[in-house]
Formats: sequence, C-alpha cells, structure tokens
Amino acid sequence: MGDRATVCIGVVVPLTGRLAPLGEPLSFVLRHLAPHLKEIRNAGRTFRVRVAVSDSRSEVRAARQAVSDAGHATAKPQNAKATTPAPPRPRADAPGHAHRGK
Repeated sequence: MGDRATVCIGVVVPLTGRLAPLGEPLSFVLRHLAPHLKEIRNAGRTFRVRVAVSDSRSEVRAARQAVSDAGHATAKPQNAKATTPAPPRPRADAPGHAHRGK
C-alpha cells in the first residue's frame, strides 16, 4: 500500500498542577494503549495512528491553547472533539426540588 493517511488522536489531560491526580488514570491508559494503536482499518482503508498527549497544566487557558495548537498542527483539521460534560447545576425549578418563598 502507498503512503497511508495518519489519524491523530489528541488528548489534553492535566499531567501537572492541582488536577494532576485526576489526569493520572487517563495518562496510565494512554501509556499502555498507545503502543498497541499502530494502525486502524475503516471501510477497507488502513490508517496509521498517532497519539498526541498535551498537558493542560490544570488551567483552562492552557487546555484551550493545547487544543488550538493541536488543531493548527494538522494539515487537514478534521477534529472530532470528545469532552467530559460539566455536571449539571442544581436548579430550584428542577424536579425533586421544592420552591421556597414564593
């Protein structure tokens, strides 16, 4: 097969700073999984796989910059973003919450 396309799996995780303990499980999985992700097949095509890990330094701005840098580093950005959603904030009008002082 000729020159194969490369799929880059980019991960921004807190490796340093106050949130580093939360990033350790993902970092552990990536260290053990990445060597086994040499290539993937989809629709009869084979793609090389590259795993890129960036440190968010436990800061929102640094995380945003890492995502932005990763997007600009690819020749053809086709980003599929997977994020952990923020937990919902409790609301006074949500089911199970009684209104007080109306």
